[in-house]
Amino acid sequence: MGNNICNSHQSTSVATVKLILEDGQLREFSQPVKVSQVLHNNSTSFVCDSDDMDFGEFISAVDDDEELQLGQLYFVLPLACLNRPVLAEELAALALKASEALRKLKGGRGPARCCGDKGVETLEFAIKKDVRMAETVGGYGGDRTREFERGRRGRGRGRGGGRVERQRFVAELSLIVEE
Repeated sequence: MGNNICNSHQSTSVATVKLILEDGQLREFSQPVKVSQVLHNNSTSFVCDSDDMDFGEFISAVDDDEELQLGQLYFVLPLACLNRPVLAEELAALALKASEALRKLKGGRGPARCCGDKGVETLEFAIKKDVRMAETVGGYGGDRTREFERGRRGRGRGRGGGRVERQRFVAELSLIVEE
């Protein structure tokens, strides 16, 4: 590995690559680093971008020759995770692991207070797929359908003269640290 790569457990105000290892440890890099440098020829694990994770979908690996980007959060996961969809419980466990690692990064002095002074650490995983949940309601002019669509906003006209409301859903996972 080059001498330019900072592998520190000290948090700075500068954007860093944050990598959560399988054992929950956090590694930070002050500049982009290739996946192959991070994995050190480990053939039992892969790196995935937290932004590309969604429950019910297959997790994709970041290519070995690709650079991890500053300001992004990545996870090192076992290869067994590549061949099946990720469960909501697994995403929750990863969010908890990341929250704990970020708390430790601050020296274990309580939560990394991203939500003001509430003492709550929140990580959000955006839901990317369009999923519709329709509720049909009887009314004048025929049936009206109220539709919620993930990932889109705005209003329009539904079939039968009803209005269609669209709203962005975000799976929000919280950790409240006991003191």
